[in-house]
Amino acid sequence: MKINKPSIKFIKANHKIPLKYWELNYKRFTSTAKTPYEKLRAIFIDSLSASGGPVKLDDKYKAVNDFLKSLAPLKSKSKIDFNNFCKCIIGQKIIVGTDCRKALIIELWKAMKTFPQIGPKKAAMFIKNVMIFGENDIFTRFEQNDKKYLIVPVDRIVRSLSEKIFGMKLSNNAEDDEIIQKKSEELFSGNPILLDDLWFWGHFSMKRGRIHKRCNRAILETDLTITEDFITQYNLVYKLNKFIKILG
Repeated sequence: MKINKPSIKFIKANHKIPLKYWELNYKRFTSTAKTPYEKLRAIFIDSLSASGGPVKLDDKYKAVNDFLKSLAPLKSKSKIDFNNFCKCIIGQKIIVGTDCRKALIIELWKAMKTFPQIGPKKAAMFIKNVMIFGENDIFTRFEQNDKKYLIVPVDRIVRSLSEKIFGMKLSNNAEDDEIIQKKSEELFSGNPILLDDLWFWGHFSMKRGRIHKRCNRAILETDLTITEDFITQYNLVYKLNKFIKILG
């Protein structure tokens, strides 16, 4: 197994680009939410809408309703402590301590998967958005170090590009998704969620499920979050084509 080191270097050097994309996307789907409670609801609905098969309206309603019911113990909708939020979702007392934080995030991820229509990827997406963009926007108290325990939302794009970077064949199963998580922790020590940047670089580089020879302008220029200024500011077409070249 041979790691594609140039791709790892590229991801680290250009992390600000997908991070800004997701920040703008977060602001777009939470723009009408006035309270932290409403923002949690918006993030949950956005996670439900992620690719992975259409969700029937009645099923989506049940999922959202169940999620909001779980938040009923919160004393305030305008001031939410992260540990109290986790307690609502997990349904048990949260032990505060450095050694327990990774276990807390894993338990939160497992608990999120119990909601209807929420699988491993969507659960990880929700937690990522809550913890990266909601840390100051939603929670009155939040531990920065918790972000180093984030779980990578693995989908077809992330799995396909991970194969190229790790130099190994990966299947669509929980065991191989765990391999991807472990590799992300090894390669991006202290910030494993960087591997999720593969979704951004892959999404705008793929055509019919495969990396294209050049970036996919059709997808790039019809994306609701991408503007002409964004493309220009980050020299995005050049960066995407550079990423494709690095993958070989």
